[in-house]
Amino acid sequence: MSAGVLREHTVLVTGAAQGIGAATARRFAEEGARLLLTDLTAVVVEAAADIAADHRGSGAIGITADVTDPDACDGLVASALERHGGPDVLVVSGAVLQRGARSRSSRRRGGHLHEHPTRPDQVHPTILCRNGMKLGICVFDGMMPGRNTASMVNSKYRTVGSAVVVVLTSVLLAGCGGASAGSAPSTAVPTTPAPTTTPAATAATAAAFAQLEGRFHARLGVYVLDTGTGRTVTYQADQRFAFCSTYKALAAGVLLEHDTDAQLDKIITYQAADLVDYSPVTGQHVGTGMSLRDLLAAAIQQSDNTAANLLLAQLGGPGGLQRALRALGDRTTNVDRTEPTVNDVAPGDVRDTSSAAALGTDLRSFVLGDVLPAGGRQLLTNWLQGNTTGGPYIRAGVPVGWTVGDKTGNGGHGTRNDIAVVWPTGGAPIIVAVLSERDSANAASDDALIADATKTALAALH
Repeated sequence: MSAGVLREHTVLVTGAAQGIGAATARRFAEEGARLLLTDLTAVVVEAAADIAADHRGSGAIGITADVTDPDACDGLVASALERHGGPDVLVVSGAVLQRGARSRSSRRRGGHLHEHPTRPDQVHPTILCRNGMKLGICVFDGMMPGRNTASMVNSKYRTVGSAVVVVLTSVLLAGCGGASAGSAPSTAVPTTPAPTTTPAATAATAAAFAQLEGRFHARLGVYVLDTGTGRTVTYQADQRFAFCSTYKALAAGVLLEHDTDAQLDKIITYQAADLVDYSPVTGQHVGTGMSLRDLLAAAIQQSDNTAANLLLAQLGGPGGLQRALRALGDRTTNVDRTEPTVNDVAPGDVRDTSSAAALGTDLRSFVLGDVLPAGGRQLLTNWLQGNTTGGPYIRAGVPVGWTVGDKTGNGGHGTRNDIAVVWPTGGAPIIVAVLSERDSANAASDDALIADATKTALAALH
């Protein structure tokens, strides 16, 4: 099986704190799946953190819950919807003690509980009955690892976990596994069909990106799409990175989708206490306020952080932006905080993260798609093309004469990002998204990395 085959699929694993459940979860992470792990004990939180640290694209989250409890299952599904747009696969692993007393066998074994395997009918229907979910339900003979079983965790458990992943991957790739006729109505968000693309990247291109990572001591995520030919160049395009200020372009797109000219001209007032670090435009209008239109321009073209917070407030906070992106079909981008903490993402933290592919696809939808009315598209395009912060990045990596509309972002761990729509002198627009980070929390970013990655991608594209 090729690594990453389960990207864009979300897997919910019960009994994931240890044993087969933990091994299965790790194998799904190795194949690129996004994970929501649950167990009766808080150990599952640590297990998820370990997986997230090793496989950042998994976005693994651990939640303590009893899957036989309806309210707990409601919470699990809500978490999956909020983070990833809903679960695609359920893996029932581990065991539950059937409600009641210990069995006779448990008494004979010195009081150690003899557990019974979890059955699908013990799991609340909130999880099992989801119309349209691609379900794989795996039931294991549950046992609590102890003196006689601990040695099997690294061998037998991983072997079984691998088998589970192979079977469920076959189901997913075959498009099987719908819900039954009695399923509850789906609450999954609608998705936008992905464009038909043809990979243009070769092993030599991947090696070139890896050399850039080595030279700049950084990690790269690259997504480039020629919208005319459908050819793509990608490198770790589905891995998670802190998105930093690039989200401001997406927030603007969401607001432009519905706001009329009159609403854009509405004055938004704020006080000195509302100002946060780096507010070059809003800092000059304390007390008088600014129009929503001017706040949008300030957030995109000057990357004004207070303007961005005021935009998020219009959307109902970070959660409002995330819900709008889910409705657009983006199941990857997590929006959790406001400025300035949105820019502080530690390794393994999935808050305020996305991927180059997700950000590039979102930007394409807003600027080149039919999400926005014509007037809104033109406004967003003008603001992006007039951005003042992007000179050393994607703009420095394209041929002379090409037009670039971009939104940059930078943060801790040397994070430096740029997402753009590029208009060549001839041909269709090109989507370019380049994300980068370094290991050290205090590392400085290197502007040349984004420009060099852009040059490498465009050379491979043509």
